[in-house]
Amino acid sequence: MAVEVDMRTALTTDVTVAGLVGTRIFPGIAPQDAALPHIIYQRIAGGPLQASGGPMSTINANYVFICRDTTYAGVKTLAAAVRAVLDGWDNTSGTPAVSSCRLEDEGEDTEYRSDDSEDLVHVVTQEYSLWYA
Repeated sequence: MAVEVDMRTALTTDVTVAGLVGTRIFPGIAPQDAALPHIIYQRIAGGPLQASGGPMSTINANYVFICRDTTYAGVKTLAAAVRAVLDGWDNTSGTPAVSSCRLEDEGEDTEYRSDDSEDLVHVVTQEYSLWYA
């Protein structure tokens, strides 16, 4: 199973996150008509570690999780819930086995909804560093 699938499962099975977004956690891009709040995630960097003999089986990859909501308070609540699940998360019994997931960076933004309205969407972007093999 892919690491991002395991991370999504960790979020959808968390009572707090599920209470806020249900299953509205999308890879890459959210559907244009997706209700808010929701989460978008994707791998943004990383690959196998390199040794003198070639690539190793250990991978360090960065994933971004983008929390979106109609209010600032709502997006901050969602981001805190995501952070509570993923920062320090591991899945050593999974395939691949995740030994470490750490929050590396977090930022805020505001954007217009994609439906051409004047409504704003509040955004918190979190970048996590994962180690797995």
